[in-house]
Amino acid sequence: MTVDPESFVTVAQFTTLIEFDMARGLLESEGIECFSPEERFTGISGGLYTYAVTIRLQVRSRDEERARALLDQAESTFITPGEPPEEP
Repeated sequence: MTVDPESFVTVAQFTTLIEFDMARGLLESEGIECFSPEERFTGISGGLYTYAVTIRLQVRSRDEERARALLDQAESTFITPGEPPEEP
């Protein structure tokens, strides 16, 4: 079965708007169009977050592999607050 390169697929899910916005910003800065279907239903655009929902980050299927790689790379370099960075 062939996947339509213009269709959207979920590449990540978030429970906080901050995490979603960071991931979306990363992908958009790399030229990857993305959105959340929940934006129009939950009012998360404009800084409002009114329901406890999972926020899905979706990209076009043609960008899925690259988007997942970027998100994986960002997650692996993330430093948890309170933890000192590793010494080289």
